[in-house]
Amino acid sequence: MEFKVKNKVFLGIVVGGVFLLLLVFASHSAYAQTSGSVLFHVDSGFDNSTRSSVSATLRHESERAYFYVEDDYWSSVSLSTRSGALSNLDDIGDNFDLEIYPKVTDVFGIEWTPGIDNDPKTTVLITNMREGIGGYFREEDEIKRTQAPTSNEREILYLNSDFLGNPLYLKSFLAHELQHLIHYNQKNRLLNVREELWVNEMMSEVAPTIAGLNDTYQGSNLQSRVRTFLGNPSDDMTRWNNDQADYGVVSMLGHYLYGRYGDDFFTALIKSDNSGILGINDALESVGADKKFQDVFNNWVIASLVNNCTVSPVNAYCYRNPNLNYNNLHITFEGAKEGGKIISQSDTTFPWQGNWKSYSREAVVEQPDDHVFVLTFNKPQGSLFTVPYAVYPYSGPPQIFYMELSGNSGKFYLEDFGYKYGEVVLMPVLQNFLGNTPLVNYSITAEITETVPLDATKSMVATESAPVFFPDGALVREEGNDRVYIIKNTPEGNSYKRWVQAPQIIDMYGHLSWDNVLVVDRGVLDEYEDVSVIRYTGDRRVYIVSATGEKSWITTEEEFLGLGLRFDMVYEINEREFNFYATL
Repeated sequence: MEFKVKNKVFLGIVVGGVFLLLLVFASHSAYAQTSGSVLFHVDSGFDNSTRSSVSATLRHESERAYFYVEDDYWSSVSLSTRSGALSNLDDIGDNFDLEIYPKVTDVFGIEWTPGIDNDPKTTVLITNMREGIGGYFREEDEIKRTQAPTSNEREILYLNSDFLGNPLYLKSFLAHELQHLIHYNQKNRLLNVREELWVNEMMSEVAPTIAGLNDTYQGSNLQSRVRTFLGNPSDDMTRWNNDQADYGVVSMLGHYLYGRYGDDFFTALIKSDNSGILGINDALESVGADKKFQDVFNNWVIASLVNNCTVSPVNAYCYRNPNLNYNNLHITFEGAKEGGKIISQSDTTFPWQGNWKSYSREAVVEQPDDHVFVLTFNKPQGSLFTVPYAVYPYSGPPQIFYMELSGNSGKFYLEDFGYKYGEVVLMPVLQNFLGNTPLVNYSITAEITETVPLDATKSMVATESAPVFFPDGALVREEGNDRVYIIKNTPEGNSYKRWVQAPQIIDMYGHLSWDNVLVVDRGVLDEYEDVSVIRYTGDRRVYIVSATGEKSWITTEEEFLGLGLRFDMVYEINEREFNFYATL
């Protein structure tokens, strides 16, 4: 029987890019000119006609901002378009004053004010840019013209005139670029720290959500970012190329972090005197998180696939923003490739790049002879990988595990593939800190067999960042503790563990084996409620078993409920185990 292997297919890229240029440092001037036509320097790389300067006229002034519109654009559009643009600028100005500015500055701090132009208002220049660009910010404008000849000597943000007819997008780009302006002051000027570009952009991607501009999902810039991300989720975010895919991945990671840790995380991040991953770790510590960046990144990779708050551990693998629910955001697979019983693949990855590999099989009515799925993962010497994987039963939520690596390889197996389980998704993550880490090769061999390989393990060992879901009937003990527990999961969503009080009890069941006992880190079983209520199969009487191995009949329902017990806690056991316990 054959099975299918699927890699993530990269779909089309969506409009909505917003760009940041990092150039040099800053200082002063006097109130900027606001009347008449003003000549502004612009970035020729973003300009629609590669111009280095444009003239523009003040078309709207709000309490906190000047809104200039490029003269050539203004003269090229109709009177009705101008009227609509002026109405939109009035709306955008009010939103900037009352919503965007106070909410964004409350989280990230304030820009340099009154700044190089000695004017507390921000200049917004709306000009004709290349298609797909939303806007940009130049550090050069914060420097005296004597040091930077093309400086506009203003706190200035640039927006694309293509979006003058779409005020929601223009507001989102304005919030995005405002964070860059603030960031320059808070990080570069005050802390003398240059943030890594992908982190700076991640913070700007969250700014529109902070400002309330993504509260309505349909038609929002957030919806556009989700589409971009789902089109290329494996973009390597830390190697910034300033393209659409870069913004998609940092936006989703930023929103995952924002959903979990809120405003305080981003306030701590911009105040950290470290940059990149070290700065993120500072912010996580500041908000009392018990995780490091590598843990959060793993969870984000898994959340982008399953996006289900009920998958164990609860609330780890989902986006908490209600607009980023499963229906709107989860990775799917296209272009399935029919494979034989053995499929070998080689691939490459950069550090901190999401990778998702899907292996699926059609369901059959009876367990086939070749029902054991075996996957082997190989990595090069010196590379640091974590390899989470999701197992999808034909009914019920997915289960998450981490492959146990020994040396440069790891292997796990899954029984009942094509019978009880229909898909496995592997998510290898290269976690070398950046430095000069090159593109790394890894290989995967997936096969289906009739028997479990002698060198294979179930690899269900949980770590601090790994999930703790175990299937029904699993035998588990924690490191350093001799107590073995048998797991029970109920349709009501409860998970229990029952202590196996004597070694011979396992031998009383033909399907249980000491070789299958999973050894996990301490504390992993804390999520499972400890129970000791049993009944002999076919007997309605329920007993509670003491720690000394004595069973006592609970004679009435009132007594049962009075002990704080629930009916789904009761374990059914066979006659041999039932008779093993002394009766009180």
